[in-house]
Amino acid sequence: MAWFDSPRSALFADKLIVEDRSPISTINVPPFLGGGTYGVLPPKLAFWTDLTILLASQMVLCGLFAIVVYRCIVCKQQGPAGPDVSSYIIGFGFVIPAALCIPFYLLAALDLQSMTLSMAADMSSYIGNLSLFRSTAMFGFTPHSAGKSMKNYVVYYSSMMATVYDNETGEPVKATLADILSRIQHFASLFVALSTMFSISLPFDFAPFATRLDAHSIDHGLMDIIHPAHLMNNFIAALLVSVSLSFSTLGASLLFNFSTGIMTRKVVHNPMFASKTPGEFWGRRWNNLVHSVLKTGIYKPTRRIIASPNVAVVATFLASGLIHEYVWAILFYVHEHQKDPATGVCSTCFEPKYGKNLFFFSWNGVVIALESVVGGWWLFQWMKHNLPGPVVTALVVMTALPFGHLFTGDWIAGGYFTHFQLGFPIVVKLR
Repeated sequence: MAWFDSPRSALFADKLIVEDRSPISTINVPPFLGGGTYGVLPPKLAFWTDLTILLASQMVLCGLFAIVVYRCIVCKQQGPAGPDVSSYIIGFGFVIPAALCIPFYLLAALDLQSMTLSMAADMSSYIGNLSLFRSTAMFGFTPHSAGKSMKNYVVYYSSMMATVYDNETGEPVKATLADILSRIQHFASLFVALSTMFSISLPFDFAPFATRLDAHSIDHGLMDIIHPAHLMNNFIAALLVSVSLSFSTLGASLLFNFSTGIMTRKVVHNPMFASKTPGEFWGRRWNNLVHSVLKTGIYKPTRRIIASPNVAVVATFLASGLIHEYVWAILFYVHEHQKDPATGVCSTCFEPKYGKNLFFFSWNGVVIALESVVGGWWLFQWMKHNLPGPVVTALVVMTALPFGHLFTGDWIAGGYFTHFQLGFPIVVKLR
């Protein structure tokens, strides 16, 4: 791996895991307002250059995968004889294993230690998600417009977000200047929102309310998960994840829009403040990219085998839990550059307990399955149509919030937000 030494030292020299910024300005607060001296820390340029290079290189890599998948799988699916054994061998024997292993190789080869950059290399971005794209292709659920030509499939495959296609021509829709300007404005507003949220929550380690147990613990009892402090901390963590996800996916979309001129779909639609049902929260607002991939890669193939939609829903959320366990394996992967040469261990690395994501997403799968059974009952319909919108949304969020720490606790304990905030200007108390 000597050929990686130069780019690793030049592009990823700053590991982006230590707060070493100096204030660019200071603010003295009068005593009657609490007193103290505050400083404004500038965003790290290396954060944005490294992230952009990593995402752009993965777009190219995904495009190369797309050519293989299209030639060896999609074309055979569309043929009169359907797929043969070789397409399954190539898909399950080579393409999917290669895609699942590449993030680990990238982390070690480039000595990536920031969880933000690890996230860019893992499934939440696209390398892992593309396993389901490949599964979608092998099961014959590739969208018609995407499978229309190799060009369309490469666009579909290398896009970090879902591509918008013209309903009549089946061709990718061009991003207009108005589209781009609107997205830049939204991106800037989320940038300001995250800077503010980080400035407020960082001094409290992103959990301002005192609780008996740490969020990443698995020892919570019934009284712990319904305690107001626990619920508030979980809400703040979930809001940070939601806004971070919205910001990150919008930034990735803009990178794709600028480089190709093609429009992509919005991924996050204000789930924390606008959802009216659990199904709407997870199916249309939280993460539409993962939702669409799971729908075509897991839900539809399961429905082909089992008629029950509720069984397919639970199976889909089980798959989502397993996928997030894989994401965790990448996020918290400890490679050789992080280990002490003498002991072979990393004393500062966080070690998560696996299985929490599987439980969390399985729980929400059961909730959505129950929604299809009891959601039409008079009581729930009355609540939906008569209670104030914010109250309905709060009740929807509460279906997941008691167990939210199983998903967000490791983000905090592992340092994801601590690493992520290095890319933003924040206000900190100096003395």
